[in-house]
Amino acid sequence: MLSFSHLVILFLVALIVFGPEKLPELARTLGRWTMEFRRATLSLREAFERDLREIDREVQARPALTASATPPTPPPASSEGSGTRHP
Repeated sequence: MLSFSHLVILFLVALIVFGPEKLPELARTLGRWTMEFRRATLSLREAFERDLREIDREVQARPALTASATPPTPPPASSEGSGTRHP
């Protein structure tokens, strides 16, 4: 975050570079950009939260898997005693 002294320096540099005639127009343009950015981030945040709520509902709607419902895992295949030789 910028401190007050940083903002004063930025304002003075902008005043020197753009002049007093262009500074109000520049401030309005910057304000418009800031509002558009806030709207876009708010829209993105709302969409993200809506999708998360939907995923939570889907997860809660699924029946919980029990230990008896899970299929057994096969034992790992060993190369010993298979009767085939690898060079």
